[in-house]
Amino acid sequence: MTELEVLNQQLLDYFSGVERVFSEQQKTLNLACLSGCGSCCLNPDVTATLLEMIPIAIHLFQQGQAEQIYKALSETSQKNCFFYAPESKDGEQGRCSIYFHRPLLCRIFGAFPRRDKWNNNELSVCKKIKQERTIAYEVAINNLRNFSFDELAWAHTWKLKVMNLRPDIGTEEFPINFATIQAITFTALYYRV
Repeated sequence: MTELEVLNQQLLDYFSGVERVFSEQQKTLNLACLSGCGSCCLNPDVTATLLEMIPIAIHLFQQGQAEQIYKALSETSQKNCFFYAPESKDGEQGRCSIYFHRPLLCRIFGAFPRRDKWNNNELSVCKKIKQERTIAYEVAINNLRNFSFDELAWAHTWKLKVMNLRPDIGTEEFPINFATIQAITFTALYYRV
């Protein structure tokens, strides 16, 4: 196995574990993502690290699509995630076209506890989930205020673990489409050697 293949497997294994933990947590809180919702995918402010995007880049190379996607991303002014596939007229309903390979943020988003800039506990919850599950959201907020979230997964802890796999490419955040371009470029060094 090459160094890149080992790193990719570490990321996929780690992402799979993260997904299990956060999915279970969101179910427990009754704050899981709404089926078919694309709100976060349409958000132009979503960022990721080059490291998080390596599984996508490798997948694109394996499918023979890396150059095509690189070119499309380089030429587009699209700010929301390139891999979001809208399935409704208004674009609000859709799916991820690279779901298995998606980055860390996409696996933990929806509802997760985190620390704010003053190191206070807060619950980051998607606006649509707050609107659809108001009572569950209020209960979760009250539990957080009462510090009963100690057993829950904290987003920053998981993010730090990913960063530590390769700090040189795992710390700087980029807009998600640019992070994909960076990952394709990085991965190309291994595929073209």
